[in-house]
Amino acid sequence: MSSGLEQLVGEVEALVERLAREPRRCREFRLYRHTDAAGQSRAEVLAVGVVLPSGRTVLEFCAAPDLVDLRCGITEVIAAHGADGRTEIVFLD
Repeated sequence: MSSGLEQLVGEVEALVERLAREPRRCREFRLYRHTDAAGQSRAEVLAVGVVLPSGRTVLEFCAAPDLVDLRCGITEVIAAHGADGRTEIVFLD
């Protein structure tokens, strides 16, 4: 193996080890709706959410703060609330 490749392999191995030691953290996001079902432009935040270290998500809806939605992952959030592409998930980090 060439010395350049050996160095790259060593750097990747060091990165993997460092990432394995770092604590996993939550990621906060906002669920934005850009248009309503009629196609009218109305950019608004529908919900605030968090992706937990396990990958599960928690959503709290702005219009109904007592309503909380739990999902197994961000793909389920998109499937449930994506509204045929009218909704965008924006991470805050």
